[in-house]
Amino acid sequence: MEGSGGADGLHSRLLAWDEALTAPLRVVALPGSPRAPGSRAVQVLALCLAHSGDIYAWCALCVAAWFLGDDAWKLRGLLVATGLVAAQALVSLVKYVVRRQRPPGTAGRTYRKIDPYSFPSGHGARASMLIILSCAMGPVPLALAVCLWSPAMLWSRVAIGVHYVLDICGGLLLGAGVGGLLVWLTPVAAEWAQRLASVMR
Repeated sequence: MEGSGGADGLHSRLLAWDEALTAPLRVVALPGSPRAPGSRAVQVLALCLAHSGDIYAWCALCVAAWFLGDDAWKLRGLLVATGLVAAQALVSLVKYVVRRQRPPGTAGRTYRKIDPYSFPSGHGARASMLIILSCAMGPVPLALAVCLWSPAMLWSRVAIGVHYVLDICGGLLLGAGVGGLLVWLTPVAAEWAQRLASVMR
């Protein structure tokens, strides 16, 4: 019983610490709060950044890379698409095991309706996976753009109140594992990309 109580106490302190880290980053009002901590312009910016990390947007970019790009872009598109699917599957599995509820609030209704759980962050997993792949495969301007975009997008997920800070950290770790695995499998993916491209020509 003492061990259980100790574990429960540690868990409670960790959650309290996480909430304390999260609160100053929010730009939308908590339920019952008289005013939002951020201006309307900042809230709109945060919402736009949050949606820029949606899986649908990146799937569309992968399709464009495949049909409009050369062999190098086809490989990038194939690897990223594979990473999107793998990361999302792992995130969903962990979410339904942990079942941590999203922070209270009304912003991000679409996310709350589709997925009520917050840990780990799927957007966080996508961000670290994309950073690793873009840095490994280039081109340099793409890698720089992804590295600059990712922190702003991740901030937005906390800012609109759909994630805690530790949700983002968990997602980053998971996505880093997926990204590292994909870099290791790049030679195999390149062969598959060439075969697919030859069939579709």
